[in-house]
Amino acid sequence: MQSKLSILKNIIWALCIVVCLVALLVGFIAASIPKYDGEQQDGILYLSDRPDGSVPATDAVRSDSESADDAVAETPAAAASLNQLGETADGGQEYIDSLTFLCDTSLMGLKSYALLSGGQATTQFWATQAGNMPASTIGNISIVNPADGVVTPIATAAGANKPKILVISVGMDGLTETTEEKFIADYTSLINSIKSASPETAIVCCSPTSVISSYAGIDGTTIAHCNALKSWIETVCSNTGVYYADIARAVCDPSGTLLDEFASSNGKTITSAGLSKILEYLRTHTIP
Repeated sequence: MQSKLSILKNIIWALCIVVCLVALLVGFIAASIPKYDGEQQDGILYLSDRPDGSVPATDAVRSDSESADDAVAETPAAAASLNQLGETADGGQEYIDSLTFLCDTSLMGLKSYALLSGGQATTQFWATQAGNMPASTIGNISIVNPADGVVTPIATAAGANKPKILVISVGMDGLTETTEEKFIADYTSLINSIKSASPETAIVCCSPTSVISSYAGIDGTTIAHCNALKSWIETVCSNTGVYYADIARAVCDPSGTLLDEFASSNGKTITSAGLSKILEYLRTHTIP
């Protein structure tokens, strides 16, 4: 009898051990299965510390802002436009009388031929004491102030005289002695100094009047040089916002060559007939 009880006891212990092992196995299996909370996993990894994986509003705004900044950075700046004077009704002598001319030797005949009001004693013509304005020093030139005859920096003269419209025609003197970079920088500096000294003055920069096809001056200027100068002046006008007058159309052919009939014996200085054509051009291309 005791032997049967011992056997039964061993069987019971064996069953208990089996039950414990089964319970332990079930526990491990249950622990390894993800808890279902009513939302199905979509398999996407969200870089968020929110339980629902949403992106904070501030992050979304930052992302949009950064995208806008990138778009702006990638958009090239709009090129400045050339404010070229177009054809208008004839402004007449009254318009010419409202102009003040700052010119190099190419247009010096405006005064010597007495083509402006006041003749050779006109106060409308500004020039240096020597008459020439080297392209290489255009940013630092003084003129004879017609108001008092005193040699004065151009900006100072502009501030004192307050011209209504200042027509500038420079660059032909010593053109081969400068570079594109220097001329643009110096001419820009000149214009900005005038604008600062006399903000109400309207500035009109003129295209170069070039040289004749057979020009053989000692300065070595060629048609190519003059066409390059025209491009430089256009760049300055675009960058500074001043007016541009293509007066070369009045005395040059389409290639930019000065017509013989409007050139003096040196092949560069404009004759009285050519200057009259230029004044006529300015009269019919007035400031709006």
